[in-house]
Amino acid sequence: EKPQRVPDTMAALRDKISLVTTIQGARAAFKDLKESDLSAFDFECFRLKPYADDALPLSIAIAADNHVYAFPLKHRKASWTDSEYAQLLDLIKDFFSQGKESIAHSAVFDLEQLLHLVGPEVARKTKWHCTFIGSHLLDVNGKGGNSLGVRCQEFLGVNPKDLAVAAANVKDLRREPLHNLLEYNALDALFTLWLHDELEEAHS
Repeated sequence: EKPQRVPDTMAALRDKISLVTTIQGARAAFKDLKESDLSAFDFECFRLKPYADDALPLSIAIAADNHVYAFPLKHRKASWTDSEYAQLLDLIKDFFSQGKESIAHSAVFDLEQLLHLVGPEVARKTKWHCTFIGSHLLDVNGKGGNSLGVRCQEFLGVNPKDLAVAAANVKDLRREPLHNLLEYNALDALFTLWLHDELEEAHS
């Protein structure tokens, strides 16, 4: 396990996290995110597959340049009007249609959620990276497990799951207060970005 290489308290991380709940804030956030050529993203959902009758995409977080923005989707406390929600999906689709690079810890899961949310067109418009696969290639026996928390503890010295209040209710995040959900989601995306950097170094 490596020594701590990233902030290990929410107090130290808060200036790197923006929770975005207005369409004006979303427009500003995506304008900022577009300045980077590399991002990391993460979904929080109810149900692993988006096709179930009661499946809900609860939130998405996108990190770039050591800052992360988290956006509510279909959480019960999200305040989007129908028009604003449609605009938010357009912003997400446009962001992932730029021909840049993006990382997910479990790309199979997060890409399925993304394509179901905004359409399959974005699949070939971004170069995708997966830190789950990247970490598995360094430990093919999987002795330590390949979860985001385990791999962040190993490579960064900090487990983001230890920092987030919502981690206690991860089996049903619909019930989690919106602020807690968005912070949990934001940490996952931000630590995925940092983990990717460490894995790139380990693979070189």
